[in-house]
Amino acid sequence: MWTRESITIFGNDKRYIKNRFFKHEGKVDLLTIIVAGFGYTMNAPYIYYSKYIPYQLNSDVLVIDLDYGQLDKFIELPDPKKDEWFKSDLMGIKKCINDLSEYSTLWQIGKSLGTSVIIDLLTDPNIVEKTEKIIWLTPGGKAQEIYSKIADFPISSLVVYGSNDPYTKDSEISKLRDSDNILIHTIKDGDHSLETDDIEQSIEHLKTYVNKLESFLKE
Repeated sequence: MWTRESITIFGNDKRYIKNRFFKHEGKVDLLTIIVAGFGYTMNAPYIYYSKYIPYQLNSDVLVIDLDYGQLDKFIELPDPKKDEWFKSDLMGIKKCINDLSEYSTLWQIGKSLGTSVIIDLLTDPNIVEKTEKIIWLTPGGKAQEIYSKIADFPISSLVVYGSNDPYTKDSEISKLRDSDNILIHTIKDGDHSLETDDIEQSIEHLKTYVNKLESFLKE
């Protein structure tokens, strides 16, 4: 299923935002949007393997990678300028998704920075109306804000985090456990990249996640 196909997404200063578009031959009504993290690229394990499950469930898949970790121009900017750049990129992503009007249903998966992108996408009435399921993979620097908003959306959600992730607090997860529409999956000893010190354990965690993702999307 690997493809080099991409679509045009223009961000800040008409920058081309890296993406890969996995399409079925025939028309489908479901699109899965996957957004990578700051340094957690589209080829990192939990993003790379996440695309296979929705594709096998007859969803087209758009994987977006803002690629900030590779952009010295971005990294060297002061924080206010980074925020401006990010907002411009968000506008481009939002426009792209709205232009893909042939899809009646959306699933979304975000990793770290990608969860911040999803939060912004959900401010668009058209996108939130179409969104059926969301997978929140390890919210990052804005985790507290994101966790506080997840319960506000009447959308079926799967929250995945590592027990050793410094960005996630037990108190924030506890508040989500009582929500009927939210499932919690904890990676034991996992850090922010959902890795542990034990390679074999990390691989087993990844396999468990893939099975959990499939079950969640099939529900």
